[in-house]
Amino acid sequence: MLRASIDLGTNTCLLLIAETGDQEKAGIAGIVEDHASIVRLGQGVDKYKVFHPYALSRARTCLEDFRKEIELFKPEKILAVATSAARDVSNSEELFKIGLENNIPTLTYEVQRELPFDHIIKIHVPAIIEGLKHSVKIRNK
Repeated sequence: MLRASIDLGTNTCLLLIAETGDQEKAGIAGIVEDHASIVRLGQGVDKYKVFHPYALSRARTCLEDFRKEIELFKPEKILAVATSAARDVSNSEELFKIGLENNIPTLTYEVQRELPFDHIIKIHVPAIIEGLKHSVKIRNK
């Protein structure tokens, strides 16, 4: 099954599109696409407790680019996980709105806890971890 995982981190946003095993064979069968973009969502968050307008603008550009990749490969499932800062800022709904405008549902940690734990661990977390490993290998060549 083709899946897309997006990690909207404090500094970097990652997209991984991967072929995964079925429920019995969880994990990555192969990486189809892997992108990283420096967005700096955390710009000023500690000081002002809001996502900076420039950070949201960069996130919009990034998610629009990611949406194009997702539309190209048409994964069966998409999961986006937002930085912990999304729990701490007063305007997190602006980030989630950008995600929804691009057909990318975005979760924070609290929402993730409501999903079946095995669903997150078996399917999405390994994809994100494998994508991070893959990205590091590419950057360190």
